[in-house]
Formats: sequence, C-alpha cells, structure tokens
Amino acid sequence: MQVLLFSHHFGFAPLHLAAETFSVDMAKLLRHGASANLRTRGERVIEGLLPLHVAVENTSMHKYIEDQWADGDPVDNLIFLLCLPKMKMFLDTTRLIARHPDNIVDELWDYIDKKEVVQAAILLRAAQKQLRDPIDKNTLNGLGIVKRRIGEDLDATHREVLAMVKEGKKGKALKKLKEKDYHYNGGVPSDKSGSQSDANCLM
Repeated sequence: MQVLLFSHHFGFAPLHLAAETFSVDMAKLLRHGASANLRTRGERVIEGLLPLHVAVENTSMHKYIEDQWADGDPVDNLIFLLCLPKMKMFLDTTRLIARHPDNIVDELWDYIDKKEVVQAAILLRAAQKQLRDPIDKNTLNGLGIVKRRIGEDLDATHREVLAMVKEGKKGKALKKLKEKDYHYNGGVPSDKSGSQSDANCLM
C-alpha cells in the first residue's frame, strides 16, 4: 500500500497517471489510500502538480473545447460546452479527484490569479459542492473566500491605478483597469444560487 504514497522514479505517482488517462482505477487508488496531495517532482516532469492539476489540464486540452472556444469568447459559452454530454466523463473524473486535495479554494484561486479561464471554469464545475459547502461554521464557503480575494485584489489594483494617475500615467491606468475588468468578468465565480448555465448543466 505504501507504493501509493510515493512518486515513481519519473516524478509522478500512480494517481497522477490515473488522472492523466481518466482511468477508472482512480477510484480504486483513492479507496486504497493514494494521496491526492502528492505533487510531481524531478527533472523529468513539471514540478508541483497535484493529480487534480493533471485531470484539469487534460480536460482543458480536450479537442472539443479547443475547437469551440478561444480566449476572449464569452465565458457562458465555455460553461455551456462543459455541460455537454461528451464532456461528462472528463468532468466526472475531475470531480472525483477534486474531493480530496487539502485546499480546493487555493487551487481554484491559483487558476483565477493566473488568468487560466478554462482551467478555472473546469474546476468550478467539478468542485461545486466543496466550494458551496461552508468550510466550518465560523468561515465563508469556498466561493465566498474567492469572492473576498477578488475584492482585495481589485482594491489593490484601484490603489495602484490612483497612484499611476497622480503620476500622470492616465492612459496606462485606464488600460490596467480594463485588463482587470476583463480578467474578472471573464472568469469570476458567483456565490449566487445558480445561473441558466448551472441549471442546464449535466451533473
């Protein structure tokens, strides 16, 4: 059983391989104690990837998404694509592995912060339950925490923009505001009960 907790000499663990191939063995590995928090390491791999990252990245590179959606397209269209039956197997696999990382909120925020819209949308679809459930009785749920971080990031941007305006860099300040507005309107989750896309999505 201990083999499930250690990386292969190529730098990944059995659960990474199962996530990459969307294998049904993933459930068996998790049931027998495979760690979803083990990260890739070594010169032969991209370091620091969780099995969750592998599943999300491979889903994001699905030919159907690459053919039907491009950066700058409406995000509602992307959500619609992720809700189609042909994407169900990939979302189901990602949903399974998304139940196990220590901090799914940080993983989602990392995608949002890096402007990786497709990956963020995939994880939002796959981890809805974990993100909507309260972490404990004294804290916000996952979506609430992400919303708070977005607010903090926007506040920091506004302070930076005001400083730029004072320095006479109004053009650059306006550009920065537009970029930030596009970033968050292009991939921000909502803690509301749902949208039309949510209602129609095949879970």
